[in-house]
This record gives sequence, C-alpha cells and structure tokens, in this order.
Amino acid sequence: MAKKIVLGGLAGAVIIFFWGFVTWALTGWRAGSFQRFGNEATVSQSIMSGAGAAGVYLFPWGMAGPGEDEAKVQAAAMKQQEEVGFVFAVVAPKAKAEMGAPMVLHVATQFLACMLVMWLLLRSKAQTFGERWQFVIAFGVAASIACYAPESVWWHYPLAWTIGGIGEITIGFALAGLAMARIAR
Repeated sequence: MAKKIVLGGLAGAVIIFFWGFVTWALTGWRAGSFQRFGNEATVSQSIMSGAGAAGVYLFPWGMAGPGEDEAKVQAAAMKQQEEVGFVFAVVAPKAKAEMGAPMVLHVATQFLACMLVMWLLLRSKAQTFGERWQFVIAFGVAASIACYAPESVWWHYPLAWTIGGIGEITIGFALAGLAMARIAR
C-alpha cells in the first residue's frame, strides 16, 4: 500500500504542477485575474515604506492597540472601509525573482496532498476506476471550495479569481485522478 501511496502522490503532484503551468504560464487564464496599480512606483514606495517587514497587511487596521478603545478603533476602521475601501496585501520586500525553489516547494506540497488523497482513496469503498476517479475529483472540489470560497467572502476576492482558483484545482485533481485511480486499483 505504501508504494501505491507514493506512486499515486508523485503522479498526482506532477500532473497538478503541469496543469498549473498551463493555467498560469501557457494560457494566462489565472494570471488574467490580476489588476495593475496606476502610478506603480508611487504605490510601491508607499507600501514598502509603510510596511517595514514582510507579511500580510490589512488597511484599515481595525484592532485596538494598548490604551486604545476597541469600539472606537473598530468604528473608525469600518467608516474608513466604507468611504475609501480596504487593502489586503502580501508584502515581500526585496523578494527574489527566482522560480526554482518555489517550484520545488510547490511540487512538494502537491505531493503531500496527493499522498493524502491516495491514502484516503485506498481506504475507501471505491471499487471501479470511475468510482476512484470520482473520489479524487470530489476531494479536489471540496479542497478548492474550502480554500477559495471563505477567502472570497472575507477578503472580497473578485469572482473571476475565486472561480478561476476553484476551476484550476478541480480540473487539476480531475486530471491527476486519472493516474491516481489507475494506480489505486
């Protein structure tokens, strides 16, 4: 069983990785969801000087600090959000532009996910190829909805970004499931 878990995990990870390459690099399907800032140099300078360190940032900040009234801080942040909007951003000062290490980490995380799916699949009651394939697809659908839908709700991700992410993961697991269902027999 361990051999099937590793082989299915590896096959699934490679297939999902290449599907991601297709959606991002070859077709631009996923990259098309990004927007560009006007006056990028000014925005970049403002964000980088205001952030100070790598991390996830939220504006307006609605959490009280020491000595601040929680209700007043939250009310002011809500008012500012309604009048101006908000920003949810990942800031990575002087991030390296190389792709090698991120690609390896990406495949490694997909490998772990696909090994988990194989472990679950091998313990399931799925008998036929079609049942095993549907099992893997169901995992992809559930995982993508669980990851993308809440982020969309709370952080106002555009519908195109959310549907694109759900679609990318679901289709990736459907393609990977073809190999994984065969290996699991």
